[in-house]
Amino acid sequence: MTRHRPWVAELLAHPKVKAKISDDKHGTSYSEVRNAVRLRRLGPYDWHWHDELGWRVFVEVAAESGLRLLVIMAEVEDEEDVWVLRSAWRRR
Repeated sequence: MTRHRPWVAELLAHPKVKAKISDDKHGTSYSEVRNAVRLRRLGPYDWHWHDELGWRVFVEVAAESGLRLLVIMAEVEDEEDVWVLRSAWRRR
């Protein structure tokens, strides 16, 4: 695993994460996040280490609506350009 600029060919998400990001606190949806990160040059971004979850990347992106999103993703091991969504918020 290297800490490089993320390139997302596919974004996976657990149903619990999809439900979490669609609540009032997060204010987004899996489809909005997926459309904002797939096949795009992402940035700004920053890698963070979590003792339980390992390396995750925090990325700020623009949704199709024009609203800014903060997205947290982790690489799927041994799967090139496949990421798993950990969380996302609309920037207010």
